[in-house]
Amino acid sequence: MNALNEQHRTWQIADPRELEARLQTCKKTENPQLCNLLRKLAAEPTRHLPAVTKSQVDGVKALKKRFPHFSDYLEWIWQSLRFSEACAMPIMVKPHLLIGPPGLGKSVIVRHICKALGLPHNRLSLPDITANFVLTGNSSSWSGAKPGFIAESLAAGPLPWLILDELDKCGHETRFPVQPTLLSLLESSTAGEFRDECLETSLDIRPLIFTFTANEIESIDPALRSRLHIVNARQPTQAEMPSIVKSVDAELRKEDPRVAMTFAPLGPSCLDAFHPQSPRTIKHLLTAAYLYALRRHQDQRIRIRAKDIQQVIRQQISSTRERSPIGFHTSPTPPI
Repeated sequence: MNALNEQHRTWQIADPRELEARLQTCKKTENPQLCNLLRKLAAEPTRHLPAVTKSQVDGVKALKKRFPHFSDYLEWIWQSLRFSEACAMPIMVKPHLLIGPPGLGKSVIVRHICKALGLPHNRLSLPDITANFVLTGNSSSWSGAKPGFIAESLAAGPLPWLILDELDKCGHETRFPVQPTLLSLLESSTAGEFRDECLETSLDIRPLIFTFTANEIESIDPALRSRLHIVNARQPTQAEMPSIVKSVDAELRKEDPRVAMTFAPLGPSCLDAFHPQSPRTIKHLLTAAYLYALRRHQDQRIRIRAKDIQQVIRQQISSTRERSPIGFHTSPTPPI
C-alpha cells in the first residue's frame, strides 16, 4: 500500500488534546449525555477507514434485482465503490440528492445499501427541524443543552451514512435558519472544521456520506442544489413489478412475523396482479389482501390468491369513487 492510500484511509475526527481538555471541563458539570459523547470521541479520535472490498461491491450490485426502479442510483453508487476498490481506497460517495415521487422507497434503498456495505446509518426528517442546533448542538450554557445530530452520529461508531429526508420541505426558521448549516456541511473547507456548539470543539466531517431525499426539486434552494449530485428515482415499469412486489412482500414478512407464519409465499398470479405503482402502495394493499384472505381460513398455511387482491381493489374503488382505480388488473372475476 502506498503512502497516499494510507493517508486517505486515516481519519482524524478531532484534535485529541482538545477533546481531552473539553472532557475534563465536562466532568465538572452536570451533563451526562455530553460527557458520554465526549468520552466516545476521545476514545477513538483517529479512525481507520478500510478499503472497499469486492463483496461490498457485489452486494450493492445485487440490489438491482430487488429494486430495479433504482437501477440508475445503484449503478452510480456501484461505480463509485468500484473506483475505490480498484484504488484500494475507502468508501467515498459524494453528497447527493435522490429525488422522486413519494412512496418509492428512497430512504429504504439507502438502508439496504448500508446493510450491504456494513455501515451504520442515521436518519433525520428535515421538516421536523425547528432550528439549526438540531444539527449543530446548542450552547453548553443553555439549560438542557445537548450535542447535535452530526456529533451524535460520529460518536456512534464507524463511518456513518446520514439520510436527511424531505429536503424540499425543510423549514425556514428565521431565528436559527437551517440552510446555512446545510451549506457548511456540504462545503469541503467548512466541513473539515465543523463545530458542534455543545461540544465546543471542531470536527472533521468530510468523510461522512450524505444522502438527501426530496419529492420536488423546484423548492430547493439553488445554492444547495449546486452542492449535490442529483439522481432521479422513477416509478417502476410493468416488467419490474413482479420483482418489486416480491421484495415488498419480503420486507412485510420480516416486519410482521405473523404474515410469514400464516401465509404461503405469493404465487406468480399475485406477483403479476399489479400495475406500476409505488412500493408504499403495494405494501398497504398487500396487507389489506392478507387480512381479506383470513376470512376464508381453511388451512394452517393460507395461500393468498389473485382474486383476494382484486377484491381488495374493488372495495377501495367503491369506497373512494372520486379517485381513479389503483394499479390492479380488474378484469371480471366470479364472486369469492
